[in-house]
Amino acid sequence: MSSKKYGRSSTSLSIYNCFVPTSEIIAVEETELNKKQRSTGKWQKMAKPHAFTVYYVKKARNHRWRCRDVTFWCADEYLCTQWIQALKELLEMQKCRPKQLLVYINPYGGKRQGKRIYEQKVAPLFSLASISTDVVITEHANHAKDNLFEVNINKYDGVVCVGGDGMFSEVMHGLIGRMQKDSGIDQNNPKAPLVQCNIRIGIIPAGDCQPLDVSSVHHNNTFLKYAVSLLGYGFYGDVLKDSEKKRWMGPMRYDYSEDEEEWKVIKGKFLAINVVNMSCACPRSPKGLSPAAHLADGSADLILVRKCSRFDFLRYLVRHTNQDDQFDFSFVDVYRVKSFQFTSKLSEDNESSVTDIGKKRFGQFCRDHPACCCNIANSTWNCDGETLDSSAIEVR
Repeated sequence: MSSKKYGRSSTSLSIYNCFVPTSEIIAVEETELNKKQRSTGKWQKMAKPHAFTVYYVKKARNHRWRCRDVTFWCADEYLCTQWIQALKELLEMQKCRPKQLLVYINPYGGKRQGKRIYEQKVAPLFSLASISTDVVITEHANHAKDNLFEVNINKYDGVVCVGGDGMFSEVMHGLIGRMQKDSGIDQNNPKAPLVQCNIRIGIIPAGDCQPLDVSSVHHNNTFLKYAVSLLGYGFYGDVLKDSEKKRWMGPMRYDYSEDEEEWKVIKGKFLAINVVNMSCACPRSPKGLSPAAHLADGSADLILVRKCSRFDFLRYLVRHTNQDDQFDFSFVDVYRVKSFQFTSKLSEDNESSVTDIGKKRFGQFCRDHPACCCNIANSTWNCDGETLDSSAIEVR
């Protein structure tokens, strides 16, 4: 579709075209022209101009979207009405457009701006697009997760979470857990196939709609967590555990602180063990933890950083911030996996059941006193920004 705007001068006539894909249209509304608009050059030649405005989104720099609008006008009222009706019918035919959403807002996450951002930026956009919403302000940890097990989830086209990674984690665990419960799937069985969740999750302010790989994490046949981006043991887990004591600092705190398949056995001493379902690219790490990791391909990248000097480990971390290959080190190994099992030396000594599994099926990852300023005997798993209590886990 196009809009032609005419600007007349003594020497030339300029025409401006605006093309808007229907999938990017938010709303179409009739536009009332005030006296000031009627007196401008493009309207004054018409005895009684009629207009309608198309509100849409436009891709901007740095993967951002901006709201825009363009006004179409003509002298024929009937023609204007026909265009409005045709466009609205076209929007109704778009099956991917949500009509009713469930919104969870964490008023305390990040810089405590979630509620204000939603009310000032997001709610008016939903209203403009004729999207009905049920809004829940979370009051305690796991409020959203617990609520998703109770609501009539079938009445919604999607769930929107406003907050940090913890808010997204709650919504993800609630939705996937609800799907498994409704389907009679035992989450504590690490070999049980998960039922796919078809309800979309929107993240404010950073989200768009993409399918994701989800890994389930178990310990001794007990379900622990789902992971969609990073599962890190060693350095990243220890940093997270230490940062939990500094939550008052906000985001700045991170700167401080089965089938009959053949299993590959890997033993050694490691500073970091990371599993990523996506590249995990961000402004600080343009290529991410694993540049070749893909969305929704049914696999994850297992990154093993063996024990090395502090200087070499720092070189490895620095390479995540530039264009150099972060895997081009003799002490870094990468595997593309569909499942893996892990136990630390400490777990092997204390948990006989895990030890038996390790000896029979997959061996062990053993790790002595860390070389990177950590003074605890056992490390911690970082699962999408949440700590796990168990070190011995199974991931599928």
